[in-house]
Amino acid sequence: MYKEDKEKKSKSSVPIPTHSVEFARALFKFEAKPYQAELLEDKSKRIVVRWSRQAGKTTCIALRAIWFAVTHPKTLTLIVAPSLRQSMIMSDRIGDFLAGLPRPTRLQLVEKLQRTTVRFKKGSRIVALPNSL
Repeated sequence: MYKEDKEKKSKSSVPIPTHSVEFARALFKFEAKPYQAELLEDKSKRIVVRWSRQAGKTTCIALRAIWFAVTHPKTLTLIVAPSLRQSMIMSDRIGDFLAGLPRPTRLQLVEKLQRTTVRFKKGSRIVALPNSL
């Protein structure tokens, strides 16, 4: 790689915050409410969320899944719901967030964006699955 190419690449590289709340704010302009920030910052391996309607569950979980995949290379995040339709609602929200990123940032982070699977450049994946047999 030529020196000019390296300089161009480093200039186009966007710094990615490692803190989840700052990540959501910087990349997606999402200002988390305190209870949403608590979810975004949760370090648990498995998370169940029980909030009222319209409290931002889908948004927060989508942002958390993206943050985790970006900051934890070669990981698999599963989105599981009773039906494929329900898991695809979450997958679509993730896709919408990623599609809304500026092109250079999206190209820096995302390798492949499909309806039920997102592959990230650092080897992580987010996969939406139904919990049906």
